[in-house]
Amino acid sequence: MDLRQALDQATEYAKLLDVSIVFAMNGAYCEARFVANNKELIFKW
Repeated sequence: MDLRQALDQATEYAKLLDVSIVFAMNGAYCEARFVANNKELIFKW
């Protein structure tokens, strides 16, 4: 369930594309982070 590597790679691409938020999923679990401060977005369902 560790998505850290995917989030790190997504962050590098996001910086090049000037994107503010990155997402990583493994099918059942999703994480999102702000690129500027690397803070996790909290989803409330």
